[in-house]
Amino acid sequence: MDTSEQYIKMRMAAIPDMGVGIPQELAPGAEITWLTTFVFVDRIGNVYYCGSWKTYQLERQDQLQEMSGLTWALFDRACIEPEFNFSTTKELAGIQVVMNEKYGKKWCEDKWETV
Repeated sequence: MDTSEQYIKMRMAAIPDMGVGIPQELAPGAEITWLTTFVFVDRIGNVYYCGSWKTYQLERQDQLQEMSGLTWALFDRACIEPEFNFSTTKELAGIQVVMNEKYGKKWCEDKWETV
């Protein structure tokens, strides 16, 4: 699972289009595991980023594939296209595929822009 600064930046910039993801309610005694200072995983495997006193989901590769509406084969092929292959993780490529396929946007330096 990608919890890099780059993926978090891209995901936070996608909130206007993708929303905040699956809500995470942190009840006392909730079963979570902190991966970094700001990132945790819940007991069912959803990954979240805590920032600005709010919690935002960081989708895994399988969740991004489902969001894209593409089959696994098409999603995998799209992830290796030169324009999406961010050279490190499927999550980085996957969020670009989702934003392109669903919202017609492309990552340009530090923000999503309409293609």
